Amino acid sequence: MASAAIVWGLTVVLFGLAPHLAPALIALTLGGAVNVVLSTFRNVITQAHTDDALRGRTQGSLTIVLIGGPQMSSVLHALAGSAIGARGAVCLGGLLTIATVTAIVRAVPYLWHYRA
Repeated sequence: MASAAIVWGLTVVLFGLAPHLAPALIALTLGGAVNVVLSTFRNVITQAHTDDALRGRTQGSLTIVLIGGPQMSSVLHALAGSAIGARGAVCLGGLLTIATVTAIVRAVPYLWHYRA
């Protein structure tokens, strides 16, 4: 899952750097495919490791994050875009994703070595 998140960050950077429509579409397609992998793993892990009594609450909080997260990132991208330009903001978002996932994996190595 961490690897997929890092690859997703890379596809965002590639999208930001794309000079034309065709490479941008390829980056978006790869990013979408990786996002499917991330969603699948996230749901499986959440379902497998949540007690039955808490599963509804856990799914509810996950739904809030999945709906609210993109809204918050839109605001941040707008602010960054006005400061450094749209392409720079997209690339910065991808780089921050990579850096954040790397920092989390270093702080909690168990996440890298997770086995179901």
